[in-house]
Amino acid sequence: EVCAPEARNPALLGWVADDRPGWAQPRAGAGRPGLLQSCLSLEPNFAAYHAAWEFVLALHGGRIDALARTWGVAVTNKEVVRGWTRAEHGIATRGYRRDEARWSREFARRYFTGTAAAIRAADPHHLVLGCRFGGRVDESVRAECVYPAVDVALLDMSGVPALAAGATGPVLAGDFGWVDAVAVDAPARGRGGRRLTTVEWMLRQGRAALERMAPMTLPFVPLTCGGRGSARGR
Repeated sequence: EVCAPEARNPALLGWVADDRPGWAQPRAGAGRPGLLQSCLSLEPNFAAYHAAWEFVLALHGGRIDALARTWGVAVTNKEVVRGWTRAEHGIATRGYRRDEARWSREFARRYFTGTAAAIRAADPHHLVLGCRFGGRVDESVRAECVYPAVDVALLDMSGVPALAAGATGPVLAGDFGWVDAVAVDAPARGRGGRRLTTVEWMLRQGRAALERMAPMTLPFVPLTCGGRGSARGR
């Protein structure tokens, strides 16, 4: 419904599959249930419930007692995990965190391949940019936000340090402005005390922002379009 009418739009660069997806963010606080535990605690009519249990049991020979030993918690049946989640008691052992990282990557793989397939079926002419994370994401998620599921990963300013550090291919600098909010009040002076023009000042701030966003060895694609030097993926 959204992509098909814009399939022939020459002004469109590409599609963002989601905005600030909650599943991609690390746990909000210590002791909170993580992505794997949350999926294991869904009602059985959700596909993610069955997928999560099949995935995690396969790591432990199909046995809950083996899973409990690895996690170091008393999981005797599936309802025990659901009860902990309802009580906001998160599993935080090393064994669990290792399995959660594996599940997070599998969850991300299914998400990016599934959304890309749906977008490309409706619009094969534009790029798939993944999603706008809106903050730090786990390395296991970043590892799947790559080609061929994602043509070019969107790099939003709020998630710059984390995503840039783990990027393995070209990234698109979305939500980028040539005015660095951190240095708006900085003296606009060049060498010899000469006052910079507005364009010179904006270029200086933009260059500084780009250098902070990613290592210079990283293939980097800044996009500027629209009003006042800002760029946003759609």
